Amino acid sequence: PSGGYFAITKVGGCLAEAREAVFGSQDAYLEGVESFMMLQEIVLEARMQAEQSPEFANLLAEWSACMASSGFSFTTPLDAWNYPWPDPVGREEVAAATADVGCKRTTDFESRAVSIMATHEQTATDDSIGLLETWSEFQARLSDAMRALP
Repeated sequence: PSGGYFAITKVGGCLAEAREAVFGSQDAYLEGVESFMMLQEIVLEARMQAEQSPEFANLLAEWSACMASSGFSFTTPLDAWNYPWPDPVGREEVAAATADVGCKRTTDFESRAVSIMATHEQTATDDSIGLLETWSEFQARLSDAMRALP
């Protein structure tokens, strides 16, 4: 992971004092923010890998076949979502939405998709235990500081 979306730097003044009061030092604050950004990147990459996995491809194929049995030719649920339906909502869009819900139930789409994503995310984050510990410590310090507010 690149670890960088934008520059986060040490500052002076009251912001510096607040960071030091909550996190012990600005370096600890910066490490926490960096760990969050890196974990986000790792999870995003894991989700992209999950979406390209054979398991996810099979799930999409099952959903698509179910939709085809109702007369719709969408490859993914996002294709149905992004289809240029006419305004106002018409019968065909309602029928597609109804078929989508039915096909998601029939294929157990949501549960299986979440499971596929979670497996890939867990594998990716297992390799990043240090980042997870840094992020957990960051969150704990922030929570403690928020509870201490009047």
